[in-house]
Amino acid sequence: MAHVDRVASALKNVSKDGYELEPEGSRLMQTTRPDLTYAMLRQLWVQVGDAVLEIGTGSGYSTALLAKLVG
Repeated sequence: MAHVDRVASALKNVSKDGYELEPEGSRLMQTTRPDLTYAMLRQLWVQVGDAVLEIGTGSGYSTALLAKLVG
């Protein structure tokens, strides 16, 4: 599967609600726009088996996407 397709698949398969919503349902303020997250992950070119150190992940959504991409 092409890298871009893998990133798009990760975005479809990882629900952001658990990472971007407060318990009462309001949106967290520190979340990154999905289009920016997609662009950053496309440029990172992580592959299955890569090791990634992410610092300052905010809600953790980007980390969940990276975990999906690296396996």
